[in-house]
Amino acid sequence: MEVSTFELLVKRIAPRMALPPVQQPVARRVVQGYFLTVSNLESIDLRYRLEFRISLPDNLTQADAMTRLLEGNTVLIIDIAGANTVLTLTRVGTTGRYVSQEFIIPAQKTASIQLLPDVARFAAQDNPMLEIRGFVSLLLPRVFGGTPIENVLGRPQSPRPVRVLLNAEVRGTFLPNDFPANSASTDFDQINYSLALASGRALNELTSEPPRILVPGSPIGVEIAPGAITMTPVASETADLGAMLAGMLTNGNGASLESLNRSLSELDLPITMKKL
Repeated sequence: MEVSTFELLVKRIAPRMALPPVQQPVARRVVQGYFLTVSNLESIDLRYRLEFRISLPDNLTQADAMTRLLEGNTVLIIDIAGANTVLTLTRVGTTGRYVSQEFIIPAQKTASIQLLPDVARFAAQDNPMLEIRGFVSLLLPRVFGGTPIENVLGRPQSPRPVRVLLNAEVRGTFLPNDFPANSASTDFDQINYSLALASGRALNELTSEPPRILVPGSPIGVEIAPGAITMTPVASETADLGAMLAGMLTNGNGASLESLNRSLSELDLPITMKKL
């Protein structure tokens, strides 16, 4: 589900050169981060994932292009009731989509998740130019394990939607003009305000991701190439897995079949695929 927009900044609040000299000191630097509070209202521990989609720079050769990307400029942190834990963010190709490391929120617990600029890198700059905006989605990913089919395709964490409480905020700090050169500077000011949630409410429901592909017998099945499967007698769920994979590879080539058979062997599944 989409949660909210966000905007990260390490930037002066106005261009100093556009102001008269006497007014230039008011154009202080602001460090602004995104804070998301997530409460797991269920009686079981659940695994979540965040996705951030940013507005990519209009031109990759523009002066601030590299400071409009999340990688190398930000850190993603989660805190439940102990030490902060850094979560990895992975960019999908060259798109503006970033996928977070999955994280667990125990039953009835609340997590604070923070996407923050790399303050140590930018605070020492006289005229920093970090400016990143986009929107955030919260997902309930499929999990793996259990039956042979679930080891490969995964399964929903819950058969029904799960309840979460959400709150999104922007928090910022205005830095003194002589910071960090003057360690005695104390002219820090802070701002924070809530962001509108996409759903319009704090109490929301998340539906778990389904298995990777549909299981035979579902409303949309897969075609099975006759004679494409050779297997020893095993449990019916393993046979279903073989049938699915055969249907997926009806138009496959020898190389893909070889790779698939190697993977099945590594999974200790007594199934062999062949091209007819």
